[in-house]
Amino acid sequence: GSGIRSIQISESVLSRIERGTFWGCGNLSQIKLPNSVKSIGAYAFYHSGLEAIKIPDSVEEIEECAFSGCQRLTTAELSNSLRKIGDYAFRSSGLESIELPDSVEEIGREAFSGCQKLAFAMVGNGVTVVGISAFENCALTTVTIGNRVEVIDDCAFAGNRKLSKVVIPQNVTRMEYAAFRDCEALADIIFPDSLTKIDGWALDGTSWYAGQA
Repeated sequence: GSGIRSIQISESVLSRIERGTFWGCGNLSQIKLPNSVKSIGAYAFYHSGLEAIKIPDSVEEIEECAFSGCQRLTTAELSNSLRKIGDYAFRSSGLESIELPDSVEEIGREAFSGCQKLAFAMVGNGVTVVGISAFENCALTTVTIGNRVEVIDDCAFAGNRKLSKVVIPQNVTRMEYAAFRDCEALADIIFPDSLTKIDGWALDGTSWYAGQA
């Protein structure tokens, strides 16, 4: 909650940004993290004023709510060693696009939900499950889903009203409850042969569903 505007942490043996370290620092617009950091703790930058962040390649985990509510945060360059993005990690932030590197294995619940400027998302080839509500109620117009994804979980892309086309990659076996619900413009869907389950309301409210017999 301090008024600090910028901070540069010198290269060091610092391995972790602890829980809530910069919570509520509304004037903090920029920070440079050292390459020694391996994890960013829960709520570390919660509701801070960050405008951009480059996550160094040493970082392996971003914990829950780490950047949640950072409404000025338009750009995040993720670590090429990142394995886990925690629950609500970037929820309701100002991100305009996001690319998840192939190192990412886990996307938590509502990791990017409510990012109302998020128009482009690329899910890398390391992810097997797109988490519950991971991209719900964003502004997606384009999404690329990695070819190792097996499950698109509940409400994963629900409420993206401008999303018009999606390619469900081979290996996806389950499209869970309300996965694309209320994606009003979604008219073009390519389904893989691997798909064995489409759960309730998964495509409800889409143009594709409205056009079915």
